[in-house]
Parts: sequence; structure tokens; C-alpha cells
Amino acid sequence: MFTGRRESPLLFYAVRHLIDSLGPVTAEATKTQVSFGTVRKFAWVWLPQLWITTKSDSSITVTFVL
Repeated sequence: MFTGRRESPLLFYAVRHLIDSLGPVTAEATKTQVSFGTVRKFAWVWLPQLWITTKSDSSITVTFVL
């Protein structure tokens, strides 16, 4: 998912660390995103604009369900 992106993994691991601090959470990875949840999923991380060839290597998209 992070191939060719130097800084996006650092952002992802920062978000992962924050989510892990909430308690036992499971992560599920697909080809394009990672979701986090307990009984229900509550957070998703993916890379924005994968189709753009001049993509930034320092961005991720994070969505939380409140």
C-alpha cells in the first residue's frame, strides 16, 4: 500500500499508535485500505488519489465513525 511513498507510512504508524492506545483493537488490511475496529469497525486509513501519477508521498486519509 505504501510502495513508493516515504512519509505516508510514518503518518500511518502515528495513527496506528493512537488507535492502539485505546485498547484491544483489530486491524484488517486490504489492497487499498486498513480498517480498525473492536466489535464494529470505527476507523479507516487509505491513500488519497492513487490514480494521480504526481501523488504526494506525505499524505494519508483517515476516517473515524463517531
